[in-house]
Amino acid sequence: MRMTAFRSLIATSLAAASLSAAAATNPSAASASSSQGDLTITLNLTPHIIVTGLEDMTINASAADVTQTDNICIGGFGFSSFNVSFGSLNGNADVNTPNSSNPFLLLDSSTSETIPYSVGFANTASAGTADETSTDGSLSTNFARAAGATAASCLSSAENATLFVGINAADWQDVEGTAFTDTLTVMVKAI
Repeated sequence: MRMTAFRSLIATSLAAASLSAAAATNPSAASASSSQGDLTITLNLTPHIIVTGLEDMTINASAADVTQTDNICIGGFGFSSFNVSFGSLNGNADVNTPNSSNPFLLLDSSTSETIPYSVGFANTASAGTADETSTDGSLSTNFARAAGATAASCLSSAENATLFVGINAADWQDVEGTAFTDTLTVMVKAI
């Protein structure tokens, strides 16, 4: 019982000491013409992040490999970098659980045939190639938040990053279906 009381006394003393270190200072007596005291103002921010600008892609393929891009915006506050992950409705990639076995698949609902595709990301809207291409739904790179990339700027149609979707022609050369679709999920996490 004494040990518990002693621990409580130590915890209370430490808490009081840490509060007094950050506490305001006030004068101890009134003065003739002015008085001065100090207080500390602390703003604690919970990081907020947003991804906008995602647009549906329609890819008309012929006999050659195809790559389609989509310029997007990633912004927010309270973080200096972020990471990106992807999920595929028809494939095995999940934004929280990477999977390298058929991560991204387009599905023809009438024939149940699938066509694999690749997903890449570049941390600029003017990129010609991806900074990294995902093999399992995740990216190993942590990307720097663009200067001025706020939630408001993203909601106002700013663009500061690029998604890449690639499909190899060899993967559709022997299919019977004609309309292959998938839902790609893009998740960004503040770091």
